[in-house]
Amino acid sequence: MKKIVFNLAIILLCAYMPLFAAEKVTVFAASSTTDLMDELIAVYNKKGGNVVASYASSGVLAKQIESGAPADLFLSANEEWMDYLSKKDFLEETSRRDWLGNNLVLIAPKGSKVNYKFAGGKRLSEVLKKERLAMGDPDHAPAGQYAKTALEKLGLWDDVKGQTAAAENVRAVLTLVSRGEAPLGIVFGSDVTAAKGSVIIADELPKNSYGKISYPISLIKGKATGEAKKFNEFLKSPEAREIVKKYGFTPL
Repeated sequence: MKKIVFNLAIILLCAYMPLFAAEKVTVFAASSTTDLMDELIAVYNKKGGNVVASYASSGVLAKQIESGAPADLFLSANEEWMDYLSKKDFLEETSRRDWLGNNLVLIAPKGSKVNYKFAGGKRLSEVLKKERLAMGDPDHAPAGQYAKTALEKLGLWDDVKGQTAAAENVRAVLTLVSRGEAPLGIVFGSDVTAAKGSVIIADELPKNSYGKISYPISLIKGKATGEAKKFNEFLKSPEAREIVKKYGFTPL
């Protein structure tokens, strides 16, 4: 009899275990942070969390949130798309902060013999010849917006704008370049870490050509639950900062 009662107790405990699981937290994060966020989430979930992520370009994610997508936390690859949601009153403003820093680099496929330096004053079209420069779509992808700004300031945009391959996000740019479908591309410096040796850095774009790159993060208004706040606090921890550095970002 005692055994039957004990077994019944175990069955009931298992049945009600989901009730005690941590509340699910959904992070909408810029695609350039995929590997970083995957590891941060894995570390946090091992501590009892229940966090999942959805990745896309920042503009696409902001529009999805505006349309009612169930995001608790938004990580943008630039200020513009965070400001977009702020103006529409979608953010828990007191939680907003600049979290990550980055830079822009010109990449080529592994083993490429391409020799191009921005300081040399050579036109990019001379190097590209009839091929294309891969970059994020300036209308949606922050990496593309920064790249266009930089090329304009360097006096190179008019020369190359007809030879760009506008990709949905930086991951698509990496794919185009790593496969040799584009001889050059512009991505964030952290993306080279994510590429795991499939691309090389041909040159770094001058920082004064695009300004400060920061990744703001914010809780979504009305979604600032205890679990979402806990995960947001974890991202400020020394443990999280070390993981941030591992993936080529600068903690801000």
